Amino acid sequence: MCIRDSYNIKNKKIFVIPLGIPIVAEKSKVDLKTSDKKIILFYGFVAPGKGLEELVEAFSYVNMLHPNTLLVIIGGIRSEDLKYFQYLKKIIVEKRLQNRIVFTGFLPKSKLLEYLFSADVIVLPYVETSVLGSSEALAEIASIGKPVIATKTPKFLELLRDGDNSILINPGDVKQLTEAIMKILSDKLLAQRIANNLRRDALARSWEKIGQKTVKVYKDVIGVISNGKSSEKGYL
Repeated sequence: MCIRDSYNIKNKKIFVIPLGIPIVAEKSKVDLKTSDKKIILFYGFVAPGKGLEELVEAFSYVNMLHPNTLLVIIGGIRSEDLKYFQYLKKIIVEKRLQNRIVFTGFLPKSKLLEYLFSADVIVLPYVETSVLGSSEALAEIASIGKPVIATKTPKFLELLRDGDNSILINPGDVKQLTEAIMKILSDKLLAQRIANNLRRDALARSWEKIGQKTVKVYKDVIGVISNGKSSEKGYL
């Protein structure tokens, strides 16, 4: 751990409390799908480092074998990323996928949920590996009950486990990404299993449970300080 190594702190004095996950109730599910199209969905800012070029490339292969697929890219575009957005659209036109790829821009929460529930698979193909911390995008989709494909980056490894609650691939690997998407689209049992497992893990990290865990840590530490001496837990 960075804190332990940088400040020479003992492991027993470090408490890791993960980011809480907002839980979406089952009753709020609304599916926008009105056709037999398979929807591959990306959620996050449209920006460099998110692996969108690789996703478009992978989708071009998937769409050749599954012409009923649609790629939906949900996310805002910051002013500094407008040139990147134009570059991405140029790639899409060159591959003649402009009628198969949809950019929604930023969506309000209610509309976002409708799109998320309509997805057959959610893909987070980030290639930026140096960014630490938790992924807000992953936190928002974890309880949706949809299969997730993501890259082996620090943002996702905190929660995701390959083959259990997700399919994990190497960043920038178009071949692995293509195969993972094809696998999810062709294996309903696998898709449902990892989706259910991810929702299970999300429920275990609801904000309510994270709050309870945080309160417990504070109470334990305060109790040790109040006693004025070290305990077997070694907080002091």
